[in-house]
Amino acid sequence: CLSSACQNFHLQVKMNEILEGAQRGLLIRSLFGQILTIHFKNSLESTYKSLINIVQDLAAEADSQQPRCGLLVGVSPQLWGKWNNRMIPISDKILNRTDQWMNTHGDVFLYLKTHDFKTAEQLLEEPKRRLDGLAKDIECVVLGKRQDSRIVGGRYHDGITNPNDAVTLTEDILNRGDYKGSSFAFTQRFIFDWEAIMSNTSDSQNQIVGRRTDGSILSQHATRGHVHRANVRDSNADQRKLLRQALPFGRDGHHAGREEGIMFVALCNEQQRFEDILQNLLGTRKDDPADQLMQMVSGIGGSYWYVPAAQELGVSPFQAGDALYEHPHWKVTSSNGYLFYNFQDYLHAMGEKRYREGDAPSPRLLSLIARTFNHWRDGWVHNHHFPRLPHLAGSEVKKKEMEAIPIPTRKAMANFETLTDLFSAPDSKIAQEMGLLRNYPKELLVGVVPDFTYGRGKEVMPYLSKDEELSFWLKKQLNEFSSMGHIIPDLNHVVRNGLGDMITDLEKRLDRDGSYTTFYNSAITSLKGVQGYLRNWATIADKSAARAREHKEADDADNMADVSDRLRRLVDEPPKSFQDAVQLIYSFHCCLHLVGELTSLGRLDQMLWPFLEKHPIPTDRAQEIIDCLFVKIGENALIDRTSVHDYITCGTGSINGGWANFSQGGGLNQWGQQVTLGGYKAADGEPQDGCNPVTLLFLKSARRIPVNAPSIMLRLNKYTPADVIEEAAKALLSGGAQPGLFNDDKLCKGLLDSGVRKDHVKVEWARDYAADGCFEPLVAGATEFAFNNIMPLLALEQTLNEGATYGAAGPNHLRGLKTSFRSPLAQTIKSFEELQEIFLEQLRWLTIQSYGYMLDHYGNLADVCPSPLLSTVIDGCVEKGRDLTDGGARIHMMAPLFPGIANTIDSLYAIWKLVYDDESA
Repeated sequence: CLSSACQNFHLQVKMNEILEGAQRGLLIRSLFGQILTIHFKNSLESTYKSLINIVQDLAAEADSQQPRCGLLVGVSPQLWGKWNNRMIPISDKILNRTDQWMNTHGDVFLYLKTHDFKTAEQLLEEPKRRLDGLAKDIECVVLGKRQDSRIVGGRYHDGITNPNDAVTLTEDILNRGDYKGSSFAFTQRFIFDWEAIMSNTSDSQNQIVGRRTDGSILSQHATRGHVHRANVRDSNADQRKLLRQALPFGRDGHHAGREEGIMFVALCNEQQRFEDILQNLLGTRKDDPADQLMQMVSGIGGSYWYVPAAQELGVSPFQAGDALYEHPHWKVTSSNGYLFYNFQDYLHAMGEKRYREGDAPSPRLLSLIARTFNHWRDGWVHNHHFPRLPHLAGSEVKKKEMEAIPIPTRKAMANFETLTDLFSAPDSKIAQEMGLLRNYPKELLVGVVPDFTYGRGKEVMPYLSKDEELSFWLKKQLNEFSSMGHIIPDLNHVVRNGLGDMITDLEKRLDRDGSYTTFYNSAITSLKGVQGYLRNWATIADKSAARAREHKEADDADNMADVSDRLRRLVDEPPKSFQDAVQLIYSFHCCLHLVGELTSLGRLDQMLWPFLEKHPIPTDRAQEIIDCLFVKIGENALIDRTSVHDYITCGTGSINGGWANFSQGGGLNQWGQQVTLGGYKAADGEPQDGCNPVTLLFLKSARRIPVNAPSIMLRLNKYTPADVIEEAAKALLSGGAQPGLFNDDKLCKGLLDSGVRKDHVKVEWARDYAADGCFEPLVAGATEFAFNNIMPLLALEQTLNEGATYGAAGPNHLRGLKTSFRSPLAQTIKSFEELQEIFLEQLRWLTIQSYGYMLDHYGNLADVCPSPLLSTVIDGCVEKGRDLTDGGARIHMMAPLFPGIANTIDSLYAIWKLVYDDESA
């Protein structure tokens, strides 16, 4: 393989070649101008030569203007193919299908973009004269925007979502093959039906367009709005972009502020994309367009065009020194140079090497990040959610028969089916529709984390019978959805040993001791599901490599072949390289989330450094791998909460063996994908800081890759290196409130002292903590965790109201719900010290109640929703032959959480100052 530096240099050169292959006029912003659509008298070679001369002269004149003007040239694909002995296939079935638009064909269109009407008229005077001798017909449309760039009577911003950054232009707009910088265009002259438009209210007009007048997208799912209907996605569930360069023309005869219509001009690098969009606008009924906007405009002329590269025409190309236009709507940047407020500005700054630190992500990463941003934004117009998964048994009769199979075995069977079939098989309809097979040939890591979150919930394969479901609901309110994850798996165990050795170890234990047959078999079956997942993704990578070869993308084909080879090795073998280890960690992480165990990732810098240390690779290559990990972990984000599908059931996500409705809104984008960095090494003796080069790779990714996850937690202590602290500070300046900072010297001692006896927690364990699915520090890879909320404000309320709450006070509950012991009347409490004593007693009662609940429900999950896959990576489970839910973990932690403690302190202080303080009361 080429070194990462060489590969990135190659990718950057290719990006530059594509941009610099385009006609300079293609990338000039359109404000005013004229479009000439020309039908020639003949298609002789002399006509071709004359056209080229005219185009070259006009382009040179446009280039010489200040402010700069530009000429965009499109040619009939058939005619250009004839003149250049090429086949340029075009599909126009949908364009010819309806009267909503017209295919009036043409031989050439010339789009002259200028900064005012007069300049366009002057520049075209001589070319028009020269063209008259060649053409049998020339249609001229005079174009121009309002000063505020709004259209439809000044109501809507135009072009604010145009892909004007270098990354998206080279991915979606300009061709990458033999004629780099060429493109395809679609033109259509639309006349507005103002009577129909104005018969709608302002809100209705917004719904028809799909935007508000401030430019924001309306949340539209399965509607007939234009923005929704124009959003067509490919096999990766991505909307590939169009570069729109439309301009209004004319004036409505009845209203000076309304244009007659709009000359639509759009460009992209796949002509079929236009047909797909037109099909979606039209829908299934020829005379009743699905897009309501199409009912209010009439297309009167236009066609498909091939837009030659600059070299084909002999005109000036776009040059590296030419600035790409960034719409003012998005040009909002933090003064600190690290924080970006929107992805358009981010892609412009990074793609044009304007980033403050000078270490922008590689071209590969920018391509992948652009796709991620696309995926996020499409959430405004596409609302997909997982269907309910089929029952493991298949039929009601078989469900009853399945009661004879132990529940851990059933859970393992469900894990296997989920991982090898439903969620990763290349032909799985569910996996395809839910985006679980999303793959780009530039990815260094493959796989997809599902959009299951603590707030949204998840879908898992049911395996209980109807009778069992009712029984467990009555006894415990638990079901197949009740596993929570929310702990830290020992992924280091996976990369140290590999899946093959893990299975072999379980099989040996099974042979030695048959008393734990159910646990070991369920663990083996679940791990085989992970192996099936890797095999499926190897097949997906093979197909991706084949497609890349078809498109003559040799680098991408080689990359996917390398990925496929890696996955097949990792089915049985432990990782050999840094990239191997990152891929296996990510794949196992995906599998845990796919089966409903929403877990964090632990101390990844400690796990990965041995691989990088033993098999060094260039730093930029290692950085690119970690950057890719960030993109993969963070490629899902739920940005429109109004349309989020709620998967939560009665029983989903039990963190303490019981279940209750909890606040979901704050957890909609919480996957629990925490990564913990730095901190003391997990060893006895004098503490040693564990920061290493991989720590800096992660912090640098956190600064430069603006994704929702992973969430980074950095452990600090008195030995933390200065360069780590500096990089963490820069990451904090980039936004996202990360890294979160942990104080090693406080937390290690707290964990050391948390055992039931003095020597219960070893020093090396306490020094090996990481953040779980939220922020709680647990001993990594060894802790079973349960928590319950204790409300200090509730204790204060009960202190002031004789053990009752004020919220339910009224005619039904009089002074309120009685929830604790009856404490003294508030007016009889004579001092703040007495108030404190009563408050602490109320808090003590709530704490005892909380622990009582957790202890009473301990172990409930074991016979309803065990965790055979997660148990394989929790220290103690395999050794004991017991599931995580059945007490298998080495460490059992039950923790009270005290939300609202700051408000409680403030409230106590206010009472002291207003009631008991002699100076202020």
